[in-house]
Amino acid sequence: MNIHPMIVHFPIALLFIWSVLEIFHIQRWIKSVDWKSTKAVLLTIGTIGAFFAKETGETARDQITTIMPTLSWHETFAKVSFALYFLFLVEVVLTIVISQSKTRKMHFPAWFMKIIHIYQGWISFAPIRIPLVVMALIALTITGVLGGVLVYGTSADPIAPLVLRLLGIR
Repeated sequence: MNIHPMIVHFPIALLFIWSVLEIFHIQRWIKSVDWKSTKAVLLTIGTIGAFFAKETGETARDQITTIMPTLSWHETFAKVSFALYFLFLVEVVLTIVISQSKTRKMHFPAWFMKIIHIYQGWISFAPIRIPLVVMALIALTITGVLGGVLVYGTSADPIAPLVLRLLGIR
């Protein structure tokens, strides 16, 4: 039984919302919400869900006898989007680790903390962060479009023909 279509939509929605919040800095306009925690939950659950979607997708792929270009591109963009969102999840996990280490008076080696701070500085630097978020969102969108093409054909999504043309898929 192919459960991939049942699993995939929830992480896409969560990661889409997280991306929009990151790109448009909604927290500037609505200050009454704890956006840091909200975004951390969206990203964490979305990325974990994307992992399971990826795994069920690979199981579904193994049931297909003919690998077509659309499926190959779908799989490639799924891996790219997962990898990009995972970069941001690492930042969330490291923030929690640092917070917990201070609360519980745990001490990590100085070199380890330096690596963490370098990573956090790099991933939070807007000229790097925003393009990475945009790339993740584009990869996620293309993954979804190609998944829709695989299930419903090219007529279900108005941007499907454009994506297929850009990827050179007939």
